Amino acid sequence: MFSIVIFTLFLRLAVAAPSIDFQLTPGKTPLDVTASVTNSGSDDISVMKFSPVLATAPVKHFRMFDEQGDELPFSGVSIFYDIEGAGADAWETIPAGQTIVRSIDLSATHELKSAGKHTIWANGRFQVIEGPYSKATAASQTLHSYNTNLTIPIAKSDVAASVERTLLQKRVSIGACSTQQGGTMQGDFGVAKTLAARAADRTRARDGQYVFSQFYHTTDAQTVAKVADTFQKISDAATVSTGSKITANCNGSPQYCTANVLAYAAFFVGVQGQGNVYACPPFWSLPREAPSCSGYGQADVLVHELSHLYGTEDVAYGYGASQQLSTADAVRNADTYMFYSRCKSRIPMTVFPTLIIFSALAC
Repeated sequence: MFSIVIFTLFLRLAVAAPSIDFQLTPGKTPLDVTASVTNSGSDDISVMKFSPVLATAPVKHFRMFDEQGDELPFSGVSIFYDIEGAGADAWETIPAGQTIVRSIDLSATHELKSAGKHTIWANGRFQVIEGPYSKATAASQTLHSYNTNLTIPIAKSDVAASVERTLLQKRVSIGACSTQQGGTMQGDFGVAKTLAARAADRTRARDGQYVFSQFYHTTDAQTVAKVADTFQKISDAATVSTGSKITANCNGSPQYCTANVLAYAAFFVGVQGQGNVYACPPFWSLPREAPSCSGYGQADVLVHELSHLYGTEDVAYGYGASQQLSTADAVRNADTYMFYSRCKSRIPMTVFPTLIIFSALAC
């Protein structure tokens, strides 16, 4: 009887699992693309609005390649959302059988340089809950993959229109920090530098590999080296000095500092390691350092944002979701670097195994 009950419960869960269809289609103009998300299941679901293809800000919705197969430089922004503080406004309900649509402006996110056929590749994750938002359902969210391509023709006139749109959408100028904000930000960068440097050193030394496996699901040499190298670049970039290639702005633009946004990063097109990091008003309410592995403070947010300048994306948001990713996705996910560096900072170097195990459980 017991085995039959278990089997019945498993079958029910499998049948009730959310089902999502995702499509990209040409938009109303040659520079627009339409993203459609359909709930093809029998029950209502809600999806987190922060997923790149659902975000209204010019984030990296997808990758884009020209006719020669070369990837176009990303020229938008990367946004840090306050997942811990997010409520119902961070979720959008899709009734069973219904579709939600987003119109995406290519010129706001990519620099078009030539005419010809261009391929768009959207590959990422939806964070999904069953039914409408509640704290209980948000705690049991699942990740659903999407992977689709779309080929569109780009004419010379479209390239010219793209350049014109880009000029009209220049990012806000660098704003000055107050004396208090400037001092706080300088201290935050110092802690971020320490977090990243410690993560780089301990990762290279293969100290506490169980923590690495927890986030990256492997301990192979190539992945370890790539992650350590990224942390080293983050640490180097966090050094505060005049003439730096990265500028911190204490007052981000209201255009991007919307609900649930703590900070965002803007890039210099086609140049790795150069750009601006902007703090939004809620950023200043955070503690400097996270009290636990699963939380974040101002310095942790800076680790996340600086990682974007070295190729990471926002594949998934949050401590739990970041640990559900494949190795390939974890290596390119900004939140994974942030939470891993925080957990690494809380675990002592390998001396007493029992102490290390206890510390890992505390994360």
